Amino acid sequence: MKTFVAATIVATAAGVVLHYASLPNFGRPFEGLPPMDVGFAYHTAVADGAPPGQLAALRGQRAAALAHNCSNAPRVRINTLLDSFPEWDDGMLSAAACRRVAPWMTPAQVRAALGPPRHIVPSLDGLRPVEQWLYPTVSVFFWDGHVRSWQ
Repeated sequence: MKTFVAATIVATAAGVVLHYASLPNFGRPFEGLPPMDVGFAYHTAVADGAPPGQLAALRGQRAAALAHNCSNAPRVRINTLLDSFPEWDDGMLSAAACRRVAPWMTPAQVRAALGPPRHIVPSLDGLRPVEQWLYPTVSVFFWDGHVRSWQ
């Protein structure tokens, strides 16, 4: 009986450890902090109620930084992304402007970067839902609503 109780406690502890190890932010406690970039300055100015002239200047700086990070993206695409998704950080906007996939992108960000997928294949990895989005040149895998890998 004591062996059974000990084995149950060990199995439960292992299950708890595996559960927390599989959470999206495990081992990355600072990932949720806002990036210190032009986009962060823009969001801070919006929250502080900055005058429209200051917001326009910060938006211009943000567009210039995105154009610098992705020189092959048309300026119209950059402006459309900035207008449509001002809350996204500059790294995700830059990836979307360049039509690239980046880790931790949401489905909306992947759609903005690559367009709608040709096919979505839902499946399970253990008890976790997984989606594979198929595009002509790339397959994108989502776990827990974020990009985890692509090929």
